[in-house]
Amino acid sequence: MALHHPLLLYAPTFRDDFEKTHIVDYSCFDVDFEKVHQTVTKKFGGEWVILVKFHPIMQRFIDEKRYFQLEYVKNVTSFSKMQAMLAAADVVLTDYSSLIFDAVIAGIPSFTLCLDYEQYKVQQDLYFDMKELPFPFASSNTELIYNMERFDSTEYEKACHAFAARWGIIESGHASKDISEKIMSYLKEGTVKWD
Repeated sequence: MALHHPLLLYAPTFRDDFEKTHIVDYSCFDVDFEKVHQTVTKKFGGEWVILVKFHPIMQRFIDEKRYFQLEYVKNVTSFSKMQAMLAAADVVLTDYSSLIFDAVIAGIPSFTLCLDYEQYKVQQDLYFDMKELPFPFASSNTELIYNMERFDSTEYEKACHAFAARWGIIESGHASKDISEKIMSYLKEGTVKWD
């Protein structure tokens, strides 16, 4: 019988300048996987595996020796089904990827590590101030470890619910059924009632 290893999915976003210059500034991806592994093991228990999913365009740039020397850190960049990985994940770590909103809706503890935050927010338009989002924000590995050590699932859930309420995010768990009923109502009656 195979044992389930808890999974931490690290999925950073793409940096536009990599494609233009073919020069990778790896410093923005320098997660201290050893400390992260120790911390999630101590905090949540189990024998954790860290899945690293770089953007597909990054596949040809990846420095294997830099990221995949530890036996519990696995390169899953070539695996194309992000939603399947998200469904399997027990914790999500990213920088600016919208993946984290899917993780929040799924109730997965999520953390951000934005090592190039000051530079990135100048180069990119961000929809939100990262520090105002419900998941713990870190701009250094030290802050990330601190956030993980002090993670409180009850407080996290409250923050996520408050964020969803503020932005009108409604996830009932049966959205497809609800919308198909609205479509059928419109087709039959020519009107739709929105609650």
